Amino acid sequence: MPLTHRFRRQHDEAVALATKIMSATQLLLETEDAAAAQAIEADFAQLDAVLRQHFAQEDRLLYPRLMASPAPTTAGTAKAFFDEMGGLAPTFHAFSARWIVPGAIAAQPHAFAEESAAIFATLAARIAHENEELYPLADWSSADEPESDAA
Repeated sequence: MPLTHRFRRQHDEAVALATKIMSATQLLLETEDAAAAQAIEADFAQLDAVLRQHFAQEDRLLYPRLMASPAPTTAGTAKAFFDEMGGLAPTFHAFSARWIVPGAIAAQPHAFAEESAAIFATLAARIAHENEELYPLADWSSADEPESDAA
């Protein structure tokens, strides 16, 4: 199994949840339905859990491993990715802290819609960048290593 299999699954889950949240947010804006707000809260809590785990695993396991690679291209690419995107986790955590509070989304649906659209766009760009460039490099660089359950 590729080194990045679990990370890719987490990406897929995060994208699916963010898409679901954005659709439900549009419905909330159109209908002001309390049930829509509650559904968003539940999906948002799930997205928060997925991303907290994902960011922690990448920061503790994947990026350090790649940055310590003896291959200069692998180490340099990982360092560049980390420097470029390492701030997304704290940004998402701050966003989450504001909106994870029960009732916050229902109380300010327009603000939530605006903020979530911005952060989800940033998240989607990071996911695409990692899936297309970093993860293939990680899988290639680990092809000769014994398999591990760490990722």
